Amino acid sequence: MDHISSVLGKVVAKRGLKKHIRASQVICTASRFVLEQFPGSQEEIYVQKFAHGTLEITCAHAIYAQELFAYQIELLQKLQDQGYSDVSEIRILRA
Repeated sequence: MDHISSVLGKVVAKRGLKKHIRASQVICTASRFVLEQFPGSQEEIYVQKFAHGTLEITCAHAIYAQELFAYQIELLQKLQDQGYSDVSEIRILRA
């Protein structure tokens, strides 16, 4: 009998879900970083998507976008340190 850990990787690869899971992991890690730096900002800063090496973060107010811009390099470094070397750019958008 196979262990779930050995089967899960094969199923994910076979169904083409690897990129989706990777994007979810990047978004989750970035969201945790944002909440650490800006407590209580769940409704103001939204880590939107990760595609083609670019992580998009949307801010409801310009002041959050400006403050997050200052942490952009730190966030990119944290993502790369945690093994997400495919993140090459962070784009901060104003909603």
